[in-house]
Amino acid sequence: MDAQRLLYPQLYRTVPIVGMVVLGVALIFIGLILSSPRAGGGSAFGVALLLIALGAFAVVEGRWMVFGRWGTAWRGRAVIGRSAEYELAEDGIRYADLLGSGFQPWSAMTEIRWNDTVVVGVNDRLLVWYAPRAALGTPELQAEIIAFMQRCVVNANLALGRPPVGAKFKKIGGDNK
Repeated sequence: MDAQRLLYPQLYRTVPIVGMVVLGVALIFIGLILSSPRAGGGSAFGVALLLIALGAFAVVEGRWMVFGRWGTAWRGRAVIGRSAEYELAEDGIRYADLLGSGFQPWSAMTEIRWNDTVVVGVNDRLLVWYAPRAALGTPELQAEIIAFMQRCVVNANLALGRPPVGAKFKKIGGDNK
């Protein structure tokens, strides 16, 4: 979920707001219907409690994404909490975990993004690879590994004649000709 949040920050800022607005409008209509005499003249107090409870749920889910995190944990239960091995090489990332192994070349990525919790490899707007940042060791080692990955991605893309998306890089390392 942290990798998705890093990859699509606008989505995770906009969706809760839109959802809360839609829910608010729906709650107003539900409240009007339930409190009308034609619907049995429901108790105004009961309707108010319903609206407050649903509104509180919307705020909690919009802010902390309780059910979103629960769904992610349920779908990823085969790998979350298990160890994985990553090998960074000049040609790409080799990985192995409980479900299998594979190789991701640097040329399949256009940039490396990171925040406090996760490091991701991105191809345009698609998530290609990710790992928890804490798995990379100390902060100094993390900075060194991220710089290495950035250098490899830039050099692999320049070797193919395509500059990294959204970046104005020269070749990093070696002779910058």
